Amino acid sequence: MKRTLFITVFVLALGSVSLVAQTRSGGYVSPVLEVSELEGNVAFGAGVELGVVQRRWHLGLYGVRTAKALRPGERAGELYHLQLMTGGISAAYLHPIAENIALSGGIRTAGGVIEREWLLSVDNNGTERTNVWLLTPEAGLSVSLSNRLQIGYTGGWRWAGYLESMPGIARKDLHSFTNTLTIKIGWLGSFKR
Repeated sequence: MKRTLFITVFVLALGSVSLVAQTRSGGYVSPVLEVSELEGNVAFGAGVELGVVQRRWHLGLYGVRTAKALRPGERAGELYHLQLMTGGISAAYLHPIAENIALSGGIRTAGGVIEREWLLSVDNNGTERTNVWLLTPEAGLSVSLSNRLQIGYTGGWRWAGYLESMPGIARKDLHSFTNTLTIKIGWLGSFKR
């Protein structure tokens, strides 16, 4: 799975470089802040996205680490910390509705690891890890503050398409609405109608 993800990212990166060389476009770097749920509880995520801009399309590579507060285990006295660490590809189309405002629609797909660290446990001391694959369709709004700075908000639904076995964690525990804030810095152009 890691090999397939690497090959996909590599091919898309080569295609993006070719797009940049042929037409007027740009690139960006962005911090990514995310609020979602893990196991039905609020979880906060932070990461970074690097991407290219091709007219109204934004194509990027991103990584986000989402952590949830301490959670009691199934038996009395158990306590664990849950983290979701993913990286993948994002694609978004921006449709201008005003001079500096655009509606956006896109998708993020990522592979990664979910990690449960036992802090207090009867017999599960240590850390458990398993692989996960996520798909998140999104819609939102972007505001261009200049040709070099853009702030965006998207809301989406995170769907777990694959989860290797981890006792006590199911795919449904990862399904969640997501709220994402991005601050893109780079050569972005403007929202021309």
